[in-house]
Amino acid sequence: NQSDHPSLGLATAGTGASNQNDVPTTALPAAWGLVAGTTSTGVSQLHLIKNALATTAFGAAHLCAWAYIYIPTLSTSAQRFMTQLSITASANGTTLAVNNSVGIRHNDNTNSGKWQVYTRDNAGSESTADSGITVVAGTLYALRIWVNKARTEARYFITDGTNSYSGRLTGTMPNGVTCGARIGMFKSVGTTSRTLNVADFGHFAIY
Repeated sequence: NQSDHPSLGLATAGTGASNQNDVPTTALPAAWGLVAGTTSTGVSQLHLIKNALATTAFGAAHLCAWAYIYIPTLSTSAQRFMTQLSITASANGTTLAVNNSVGIRHNDNTNSGKWQVYTRDNAGSESTADSGITVVAGTLYALRIWVNKARTEARYFITDGTNSYSGRLTGTMPNGVTCGARIGMFKSVGTTSRTLNVADFGHFAIY
């Protein structure tokens, strides 16, 4: 429940979109289940921070966001959704593509089903890179984004027990606007509900 948390916000869009507590298994940790609901445009996400809707600004400090997540059932052509971790100018929003963002994302028809890292500037232009890591259902991933204070580079780390450093981008960086972090799933095709499990999520700035 959002009221249980002083700083963590939740946002949903679409019929049946919600969140839930998911119990651990012998292989995976307990998690917050983000449920996309039963519309083709359903959204469920977590963001920091709940009340101010931003924690810092691009260019004010070195920024980091991270999440430990697993996807029980992957995106397909029949039930397509984007999983996305980002530092973004609209952390509480339910729109997938947000200008002034840096992130990690996955769906089945983007980058051949591998994690893709990206930056998106104020005009909506993007730079992308292939992480080289194919997403596997039910696998725990540690996703981390670092953006330097000068806004000249973003570094990405995706850990699945084997890989870690996953790319660096230096183009189409965000403007010096206020921002926060979000992790969520954004449906685009199909009306069967899907879930993203978030075991840990955080964001900090080093001034």
